[in-house]
Parts: sequence; structure tokens; C-alpha cells
Amino acid sequence: MASLLALDFDGVLCDGLREYFLAAWQAGCDRDPSWPEVPEPSLEDRFRLLRPVIEQGWEMPVLLQALRREVADAEVLADWPQLCDRVLKDWGLTTTELSQAMDRVRDRWIKRDRKEWLQLHHFYPGVAERLAQQTAPWVIISTKDGRFIAELLEQIPNLQPPLAIYGKEVGVPKTQTLIQLQVEFEQIAFVEDRLPALEAAAQLESVDLYLADWGYNTDRDRQQAMTSDRIQLLRLTDFSSGRSPALAASPVES
Repeated sequence: MASLLALDFDGVLCDGLREYFLAAWQAGCDRDPSWPEVPEPSLEDRFRLLRPVIEQGWEMPVLLQALRREVADAEVLADWPQLCDRVLKDWGLTTTELSQAMDRVRDRWIKRDRKEWLQLHHFYPGVAERLAQQTAPWVIISTKDGRFIAELLEQIPNLQPPLAIYGKEVGVPKTQTLIQLQVEFEQIAFVEDRLPALEAAAQLESVDLYLADWGYNTDRDRQQAMTSDRIQLLRLTDFSSGRSPALAASPVES
């Protein structure tokens, strides 16, 4: 059987923090008329700092709602899942409503000004060139909607598309997708920027796990990865060069 490179998208390939913030704010405005049309400038700085707690896109408006209610950054970092549930319940909205709101904002934005939407995303240095050289099998496993990922990948010249994009629409945890891929691939290298997602896959022996240290994670996450016997810390220069051990199972042809 062949080997496979599996990549998360947000925080591994693409930095879209500016778009995340603006789209989340607009989604909040669409669902809650009490939100002002223009956010306070300080909120974006706090959102950027706290982005590592987010697992799925619908959580972004919830994070902004928490910040609007003057929840301290330390409280967000201490136990975001519990705080997220509480804020969501108090807000009276559902995860489905917020997820659909985020998708509608993006669809509307792309229809109105696709160029503007694309310009708010940036592939990390060397990543686009790295992907354009990829000849071995690769896939994307993300909680972002697959159609938005496909839009962004179209911006990379000479890119051989991934075998598949497993986005939000797949509806299963990333670990479950990896388990399904093990049927076809003997060895998988999985690069992800969220430590909990890697820890959830730690029991999969044929999957090598790598934490992208340039992504949406914290110093504590990176320190834990450095002491883990299953997860390796990966630097951007090593990834973009194609010479990292993370790519040994799925090398770039020179």
C-alpha cells in the first residue's frame, strides 16, 4: 500500500485570521441585532490571541460574543469548551444556526467580491511552492467547508489537487477520517496545528503526528508536543523545504 500526507488547512497551509474575524463578526450581526455594525478595534487583537481555542468555525462568533460580554482572556484559555457551551446557551443560538450564518456570510462575500475575500487569506511562507511540488498522494482534513478550501487552493499555480478534501461537510471527527484512510494507505503523516486533534489520533499506530508550530497553538501546546512520545513539533521551514521527517512517508520528487 502507498503512503499519504494528510494536512489540516487553517493554521497549517493558510492564515486567514483577518477573514475569520470579519466573517465571524458579520455572522454575529446577522443573528443578533444588538451587535454594532463595526467591531471595536481591540476585539480583533484579542481574537487573534485567543484563536487557538477554536476547533470549528461556528465557535468564532461565540468567542466574539464572550469578548463582548467582557469575559477575561484567561478564562477563555482556561476552559473554552465549557465557557463556549455556556455562552451559546445564554445567547439562545445553536451550533447549526451559527455554522449556517458563517457559510452564508462567505457565500455572499465571494459572490459580491471574490478578489477581496481571497486577499484576506495568505498561504504561509513557502507553503504554496511546497504544495506545487507535491507529487506523492496527499489530502486535506479540515473543519472548514470544503468548497471554501477549494476556492483558496485554486490560487496556487501548477498545483496537483489533493486526492480529496475532507471538510466540515464530511461530518465526522478527523480521527475517524484517518481511520478510514488507513484502509488504503500503509503509513500516514498527519500535520495539524491543534494539539487536541493530534492527541485524539495518538492511538493510531500507523499515523505519524506533527504539530505545526506556526499555526494556531499556544506556547503550552508546543511545550507539550516537545515532551510527547507520539507527537513531534514541526517548524515551517522544515515543512516548506520538503526535507522534514514529517514528509518521509510522502516525499517530494526532486
